[in-house]
Amino acid sequence: TTQREFGSHLGARADRLFLVVGPAVIILGIIRGTIFGPIKSADVLFGSAYGITWLVALIAAILTFLWGKYMIGGAVKAMDAVPLGPDGTGGPALVAATDRVKLIATLELIGFVVVFTCMILMRFGL
Repeated sequence: TTQREFGSHLGARADRLFLVVGPAVIILGIIRGTIFGPIKSADVLFGSAYGITWLVALIAAILTFLWGKYMIGGAVKAMDAVPLGPDGTGGPALVAATDRVKLIATLELIGFVVVFTCMILMRFGL
């Protein structure tokens, strides 16, 4: 019970932080690629390796943020809703809900790896 209360408190704080940090990172990426970067026209965006890689990174970043916001948030709420037994254990339902959160978080991590890989490729002009 104490672990669940602590996790809920920590999750609520992290959710508020990610609601600010996620969009800020995406907006800064847009500014870095356009205003302070080489993407000044649609020709550069769609006609250069850098522009296409930047666009893939932008789409992946937005989708990863939305995935985290809606999929992980919902899975964690579902996990928190699993009733505990009288002795404080969750049983098979809690194990299944926890496994679902782990799977969804792993898929979000894959999105981050795609964005990170694109950032490395852009550094080398690809």
